[in-house]
Amino acid sequence: MKVKWKIASDFPLGTQGKIYDVLGQCTLGKTKRVTWYKITNDMGETCWFPEGYFEIVEE
Repeated sequence: MKVKWKIASDFPLGTQGKIYDVLGQCTLGKTKRVTWYKITNDMGETCWFPEGYFEIVEE
């Protein structure tokens, strides 16, 4: 899956409009379920980010 960072740029975490490959995803929460995407950020580190930061560009 590919996602596009849609919030304001937050270097080194992510750049607005940049496309990232999703390396994994999980859904957490008992009352409010949130999906998290595992991506490699702009510094080359692999981190988890909430789905609200992104829009899906390719399934």
